[in-house]
Amino acid sequence: MPKAIKKRVVKSPKSEEGVKDVLYGAKEYIGERQKTFFVVIVGAIVISVAAAAFFIYRSTSESKARALEYNGYKIYYGLFQKQPLQKEEQYQKAFEKFTKAYDIRRSPYSLFYMANCLYNMGKYDEALKDLKDLTSRFPDDESFFAFSYYKMSDISLKKGDKEGALKFLDALYQRRTAPLRDLALVESARVLESMGKTEEASVKYAELEKDFPGSPFAAEAQAKTSASAKTGAPSKNK
Repeated sequence: MPKAIKKRVVKSPKSEEGVKDVLYGAKEYIGERQKTFFVVIVGAIVISVAAAAFFIYRSTSESKARALEYNGYKIYYGLFQKQPLQKEEQYQKAFEKFTKAYDIRRSPYSLFYMANCLYNMGKYDEALKDLKDLTSRFPDDESFFAFSYYKMSDISLKKGDKEGALKFLDALYQRRTAPLRDLALVESARVLESMGKTEEASVKYAELEKDFPGSPFAAEAQAKTSASAKTGAPSKNK
């Protein structure tokens, strides 16, 4: 019996082309994924290097700023100086150190001492400008806020502006969480007395006595309110 002749299966050209398309597509897909992966990895590396460089730069900058601040502090107070300086030169050199520190890193510490140097050199307008800049840039720093407003009131008094001084002292007192509020009250009372506004001054002293019994100015306030009660002097304020 003759053997059955097996028919040879002929592959369709379309079928072969389809397989090729699939393989080519898969190759392209894998290639694109590799490219994407490569881009992501490279991007991550670049970001990591940039972040590391930034932190190194920041750390270096902060170290430089702190060193300048410390040098400025030593000069300002005349500490560890081989050759004593004249006051004008002393404050000028300290001002230069704090200014360089502030240029590197914006710090309320540097700005406050810059203002103090200017104040001690009699440059009141410039000192006032720096203090206003400080309270504007760093409104949440309670300590420097308080010291700045007190200093601004003092500058106003030196310039003969008592009303301006009272405004700064009141702004300090109204900041409920700030230190020096008792000082703001007693200074306000003293300024008011110097202006002849004894009744308003008495109100400030009474408030100080009541709200700040542990203040170092409480005894002064008590003496003033007692004296006012005894004399019953009419207010000179009109």
